Amino acid sequence: MKRLVSYWLRHRVIFALLTVAALVFVLDAPSMSGQWMSSVAYAQSGSLEDKLMAEAQKRQVSQFNPEAALQKRIFADGFVPNSPEFSLQQDGVAYAAQRAESLTNGAVRVYYVVSGDWGNVSVAERGKTGGNALGETLLREGEKRLALRFNPNAALQKQIFADGFVPNSGEFGVQGSDGSYLAQRAENLANGEVRVYYAVVGDWGNIHAAARDASGVARTITPAPSTAAVVGPTTGQAFGRLLCALPGTTDYANEHVAPRAGVPIQLLKRLSGDTWQVAYRTVTDADGRWRFNNVAPEKYIVNHGQVGFFRFIWPDDIKEVRAGSVVDFGEHRDACP
Repeated sequence: MKRLVSYWLRHRVIFALLTVAALVFVLDAPSMSGQWMSSVAYAQSGSLEDKLMAEAQKRQVSQFNPEAALQKRIFADGFVPNSPEFSLQQDGVAYAAQRAESLTNGAVRVYYVVSGDWGNVSVAERGKTGGNALGETLLREGEKRLALRFNPNAALQKQIFADGFVPNSGEFGVQGSDGSYLAQRAENLANGEVRVYYAVVGDWGNIHAAARDASGVARTITPAPSTAAVVGPTTGQAFGRLLCALPGTTDYANEHVAPRAGVPIQLLKRLSGDTWQVAYRTVTDADGRWRFNNVAPEKYIVNHGQVGFFRFIWPDDIKEVRAGSVVDFGEHRDACP
């Protein structure tokens, strides 16, 4: 006991300093960078919306600034920029330029100014340069700098434009806990709002959007304006995953399995007793995952296999899909064929 007291007395200054430092850190934490604190929360939550927002930030290919000289003219003409600003020199003159497209007729233009002369914006339009050397050079350079292709008929972009937003990333994939998603970042030019539009791969009729609310939390807008909800009031969803043991292994531990892609999946509903009927069909994706949207309320089991030969994944695992529910049939691990 005397030794402990003696040790504490010799080192009491160090203990005091450590205690004060710890208190300062704890008390000061709320006033530290809110962005840092939020980033930690987002990383810990690991929600689909957080994944979408984080990945979209990495994929952004153009910065919208309606007050910049070139973009101000671009938007005033009803065009949308799809390249970053770039520099070009011709005949000893330096120019700043940016490629843009019309979403109504597909016209392609490069807007440009003599560097520093931001009040005099000129335009070179594809097919209308009259052979002007500067115009042709700018259009060729604009093609090299193209960062995003617009397609108003693509499912995501169709919804983006319908909502008054403009895409500023390409389409990209995100793997959620319940399936694979295709997504695209977009901004509202009037208020700067950022959204990430997304859909389950293959289910292009059900588009949602993720955005941060006033407190900075990423949430899904359900439904996105002008679209139907993924889960309607009278249907549910079902999903699962198919894995197989690698050759030469004798167990189904995580390090010894691989996803089975392209395998037919059947969702069967009970007619009566032990009589079942195929209600829905799909195939597993590259990660071995399968998913059915808009599933009618009923009790189901799952089959998997090749054409002409199916077997029950879980013959005794009967699950009920209810209206508005999302039912996880879990993972099935089997021997690789």
